[in-house]
Amino acid sequence: QKRLVDAQLDQRVAEMKMKEIEAARIRAEREAKELEQRFAEEKSALSAKLSDAQRARTDDEKRLVEEKTKVTALISEAELKLAVQLEKFEEERLKMNEEKETAAAERAEAQRKVAEADAARIKAE
Repeated sequence: QKRLVDAQLDQRVAEMKMKEIEAARIRAEREAKELEQRFAEEKSALSAKLSDAQRARTDDEKRLVEEKTKVTALISEAELKLAVQLEKFEEERLKMNEEKETAAAERAEAQRKVAEADAARIKAE
């Protein structure tokens, strides 16, 4: 009887872990989408700034070259930050998938224990 209760408890814990992992995955995906959107907005803003600088180059060609360099650096920095962030999200996603698989295995093991406990209980009766 105790094995059955323990197995059922293990099963509930595994199910709770799976729910937590799924919620974390959903949050991570939502954050990744928000970062992608923010990056697109920043890139658009930087592109607009670059276009304005090109229209104004009649005043000072040197200033334009410097401005283009700054904008390019900002775009590169933003792309690098996004790439790093996306890599982190991918690593987290893979980790969550592993945790989800582990939780599923634990759940299956708990279900097997419940079945064994039920069989033992039936046999004992």
